[in-house]
Amino acid sequence: MLRAARTAPSRGNRIFDLMSGMWLKAIGYGREEIARAVFEAMKKITFNPWGMTSEYTIRLSVKLASLAPDKQSRVFLVSGGSEANETALKMAKKYHAIRKEPGRYKVVSRRGSYHGNTHATMALGGGGVAIPWDYGPLQPGNFHSPQPFKFRCAFCKGRNECSLECADEVERAIIAEGPHTVAAFTDCFAQSSSSATSARMSAFRKKPRCERSSTQSCLSAAS
Repeated sequence: MLRAARTAPSRGNRIFDLMSGMWLKAIGYGREEIARAVFEAMKKITFNPWGMTSEYTIRLSVKLASLAPDKQSRVFLVSGGSEANETALKMAKKYHAIRKEPGRYKVVSRRGSYHGNTHATMALGGGGVAIPWDYGPLQPGNFHSPQPFKFRCAFCKGRNECSLECADEVERAIIAEGPHTVAAFTDCFAQSSSSATSARMSAFRKKPRCERSSTQSCLSAAS
């Protein structure tokens, strides 16, 4: 239930927030029960020293892991979506470094997708409100493949069936760059940066091209 979903700009106009903030305020604004819960938590702890944890971190992590398909999932909490995606990139590259393959630093993502507004995540797809080329050379090693959306698909637009060429194009991009240099492939099941659409699930059901091309790390994100 939305509560107090209207905002009041300085000019006195009232605006109804149909986007739920940035798709993260589905519970609405002004929820007193949430404010009270946050207040009670902050009376006990306001900061976790490095390497430490808290009751609330543990409880949230357990809840998130219980909702994941893999019940043995690990949880790494960060401040938001941009940091989550950038952390995923770091994890993928660190994984290959540990395996004595530091040359794997390239990342393949969908063209026009949005993964955050930090300097590194802007290079993933180039979608969103922050125009990448306004910020000089972005993080090197990012390469893009076509979106798996039939309406704008360069491979099967206007056809009655999906050819899944967009899935095959990921493998082609990895092979073209050299599988031994690619750290990860990141994708979105749904996005709104190029259009409010969801991808065909058949494109994800195909055997992961990053596995067939020895890329190892497949990242997924909502954008």
